[in-house]
Amino acid sequence: MAHNTDLPIYEELAKYPQRAQRFGDAMTLFNSDQGFEPSYLVDNYDFANIHTGTVVDVGGSHGSVSIEIVQKHPNLHCVVQDFAPVIEEGKRQLPSNLAKQISFMEHDFFNKQPVKGADVYFFRWIFHNWSDKYAIKILRNLIPALKKGARVIINEVCLPKQGAITALMERTGR
Repeated sequence: MAHNTDLPIYEELAKYPQRAQRFGDAMTLFNSDQGFEPSYLVDNYDFANIHTGTVVDVGGSHGSVSIEIVQKHPNLHCVVQDFAPVIEEGKRQLPSNLAKQISFMEHDFFNKQPVKGADVYFFRWIFHNWSDKYAIKILRNLIPALKKGARVIINEVCLPKQGAITALMERTGR
């Protein structure tokens, strides 16, 4: 309503590369906030068991989580997917020493997953933005791409009961 559009937020952002870049930068900053660091995922999921596989970071913004994954597990390859302006900024920000381990791909997760046969399809903070019918559509778009044994990792924020955390964390989360 504030921007006089009926488009979903990400489609609206995609029309304005500078705004999309700011949004991606904000998500990268949010990853550094206490309790939201990607290290919780990277240090506690058994990525080492994948050996030399492929991780698709669906809606991965500038690739900050993928960067942490390949820094700890240099045998992996990550494909970061997002809207074009966000992906272009991610490519610009990527440290050159990680260019062989991380690639970027424009992809709208409401369309079929183009990377077939990956070992992991990873969603970090995606589903909380969508009602059930859209979350189901996003997941169904994965089905044709999945190989036997592929993993789908969903890393979301779960909100505790009101009053269980500090007022600042409460405001941020809700």
